[in-house]
Amino acid sequence: MADSIEQFRSAAVEAAESAGAELMRCWRQYHHIRSKGLRDIVTEADMAAEKAILDIIRRRFPEHDILTEETGAHGNNGRRSPYRWIIDPLDGTTNYARGLPFFCVSIALFENGRPLLGVIYDPLRRQCYQAARGQGTYLNGERLQVSRRTDWMDIIIATDFPRQEAPRQRMMRIIDRHSHDLGGWRIMGSAALGLCLVADGSADAYLHLTLFPWDKAAAGIIIEEAGGRVTGIRGEADWWNTPTCMATNGLIHDALLARLAPDVAEGDDA
Repeated sequence: MADSIEQFRSAAVEAAESAGAELMRCWRQYHHIRSKGLRDIVTEADMAAEKAILDIIRRRFPEHDILTEETGAHGNNGRRSPYRWIIDPLDGTTNYARGLPFFCVSIALFENGRPLLGVIYDPLRRQCYQAARGQGTYLNGERLQVSRRTDWMDIIIATDFPRQEAPRQRMMRIIDRHSHDLGGWRIMGSAALGLCLVADGSADAYLHLTLFPWDKAAAGIIIEEAGGRVTGIRGEADWWNTPTCMATNGLIHDALLARLAPDVAEGDDA
């Protein structure tokens, strides 16, 4: 019998909570930190959380493909599956390693290359965001809806700085140019959890110039199912295939794309 979306959702929540337990076990302890690149680190907690997730997903769905941040692609003996799990066991590793209380576990499932469900778990607050295609977004069982704000002076945009210098400077220019008539910007340190703030209406938009698939795979469908809109900064509808990410409450999306168009063109010319 074919697996149901509820079986997928149950496994994702179980895996996220198991990973969260691993993160809490090591929270605010000494960490073995290894650099993966510029402004990019991994700790033993990332690896323990990833193992907890893989153990559950592999046991429940051994035929599925998996992509994780820390260990990459996990195939199925050369056979392609229509299902692919995209996993970030600890989004916000730098926050976590420094004791800053803003990080999460992110798990998404794609079906035939498109998002099917997403689960994001904040183990500190025991908050579990989850969404499945066509079924809405929920936070600990409560239905979520994006904000209805449209006045720029009321708009809060969450963001994070890219690691590499060129896009980092570009993001700083965008913030500088688009601050005088906005409610404000917020730097989060966890893209996945920052994106969830759009889904629950705390923020009205989220912007990033260089995200990996595992950073936004779960959060994208969580926002869409809460009534929001997600694209690349050029308006690309297949947001999961572009490194840039712009998520909004939907009401300001086209206007924000238009505001950013000169900045996008400037980046293309650089």
